[in-house]
Amino acid sequence: MKFFKRCLKELTTTVLDLQAKLEGKLQVFPNPADNGLFRAEFELRSAGEVQLVLYDGNGRCIKDLLSKYLTDGRHQIVIEELKNVPSGAYYLTLTDQQGVLGVVAIAKN
Repeated sequence: MKFFKRCLKELTTTVLDLQAKLEGKLQVFPNPADNGLFRAEFELRSAGEVQLVLYDGNGRCIKDLLSKYLTDGRHQIVIEELKNVPSGAYYLTLTDQQGVLGVVAIAKN
């Protein structure tokens, strides 16, 4: 069994509650995303396996964007996955072996 589950069926905690707990460890620019393109920035306190997943406004997984070992420190990833989806609200989650590191709401015009 893999450590990370692919695409969760639904988020069990509201995004706003998680955002308050996670203190901006995951950020996206620009927001709203221009032409479906945005950059995700995050910092890892320790190296390890991480997963970055994109969800729609109803908590359904759209795509597992990243699932790999990363070193500690600051990381930036350019994401184009909003190009072929309707306008609306989306959520990006960052997790590691210890749980959720960040959740951020993204708007697509």
